[in-house]
Amino acid sequence: MLARTRLARRLSRPAGGPAPARHLSVLPQPHLLPPYAHPLARGAPSPAFAPPYAHDVSPVPGRGLRAKLNYVLVNQPGHASSSSSSSSSAPIAEADVLPQWEATLAALRAEAARAAATVVPEVGAQQLGALLDAEMGLAHVREAGVVVVRDVVIDAEAEVWGRAIDAAEQERGGQPTYYHPAQVEARADPSVLAALARVSLALTGNAEPHVRVDAVGEIAHEAGHPLEPSTTSLRAHIATAPTSIALHPSRAAASYAQLRPFFQPLRSMLSFYSRADYLLPSNWVFTPLAVAAGAVGANAGSASTPPPLADLAHLPAPAAVLLHPGDMVLALPALPLTGPRALPLHLLATAEHVPAQRAAFERGLPPPHIAVDGELVAAEEPGSAAAIGSWAGRRAMGYE
Repeated sequence: MLARTRLARRLSRPAGGPAPARHLSVLPQPHLLPPYAHPLARGAPSPAFAPPYAHDVSPVPGRGLRAKLNYVLVNQPGHASSSSSSSSSAPIAEADVLPQWEATLAALRAEAARAAATVVPEVGAQQLGALLDAEMGLAHVREAGVVVVRDVVIDAEAEVWGRAIDAAEQERGGQPTYYHPAQVEARADPSVLAALARVSLALTGNAEPHVRVDAVGEIAHEAGHPLEPSTTSLRAHIATAPTSIALHPSRAAASYAQLRPFFQPLRSMLSFYSRADYLLPSNWVFTPLAVAAGAVGANAGSASTPPPLADLAHLPAPAAVLLHPGDMVLALPALPLTGPRALPLHLLATAEHVPAQRAAFERGLPPPHIAVDGELVAAEEPGSAAAIGSWAGRRAMGYE
C-alpha cells in the first residue's frame, strides 16, 4: 500500500520540475479572530467589550464626600460680646465685690476645716424629683452646686446623637454644627428638659428652661464678670460616650473662680503652716480689673478667663466622676469642672435672649452669643418650629 502511494506521487509530479508548493489561506478563519478585530459600529462600542471606565458616571454624594458649604457673611451689630468686653475692661470699685469675696473665703475656710470633702450628688433620673423634694437632698445639691443625673436617656440614643454630630462636623470640614437634627432632638427631649427644669429651680430659682444653643465641645466652667448678667444660668452636658470629668463640688468654689481675678494674695500658700490661713481676708488685696487682666504668671487672670484649677489647691482634690452615655452633669456656670467632649445643654439666664437665638436658628447661623460679627461662616439648614419634635422643645426655643 505504501509503495502504491509513492508511485502515484511520482506520476503526478511534472518531469524535472520541483514539488508543488503547499498554499495556505491568507486570511484567518473567522472563528480564530480576536474580539477586537471584529468590525464595530462607529461611535458605539459594543457593551460586551467596552471597559467599565468607558461608561458615563454620575457622582453620587455620600458620607465619604465633604458636603458643599454655603458661606454667609454675618452681621451682629448688637452682639453681646462687644458690649460686655467694653464694660469688663473698665475698673470696678472694691466695694462692689469685697462683701461677696469675704463670704466666699469664709465658706472655703469652713470647707477646708471639714475632715471629708463634699460628695458629688448622684441620682437616677427617675429619683431626681424625690431627691430635690427632700430637705436634706436639696441642701446637698445646693451646697455642692452640681448634680449628676444618671440614665436621663437610654445609652443607645445618646450614642447615636454623638456619632451623628461627629459625622456632620467631619462632612463640614471640622466646622462646628449648632442645628444638626441630633442636637435639635436632644434639646427637645422631654426627659432632658425635665431634668434641666428641676435642677435649675433648685440651684437658681428659675423654673422656665430655655436651652442655649451650643456646639459640641469640651466640658469647662464659665466664670463671667460678677457684675454683669450672664447669658447662662445653668451649665449642663449629656455624655454621648463614656466620659470622665473632674470637678470641685462646692458652691463656694464656683464663687471663688468668678471673683479670683479681682484679688491677689500677699503671701503664697506655701508660706502658711495652715492652708486655711491662706484664705484669711487679710492675705488678699483687691486688684482693679484692668491690672488683673494684664497680670502674668501664676496670678494672671481676667473676668472672662478664670484662673486654672490648680489655683484651687486649698480645696480637697477634685472629684472624678465617670459619666456613661445618657448621663447628665448639671452645675452652676462658674463651678470648676473639666472633661472631654460632650453635648452641651446649657440654660439661658433669661428669656430676653430667646428671640435672637430663634432668629439665628431660622437662618441656620451661629447663635447670638457666638462672636462671628463680620466673619464668613458655614451656614446650616434653616430651622423652624416643625423641626422640633416636642411641645416642651418648641417652648424652650420660644415657639410656644
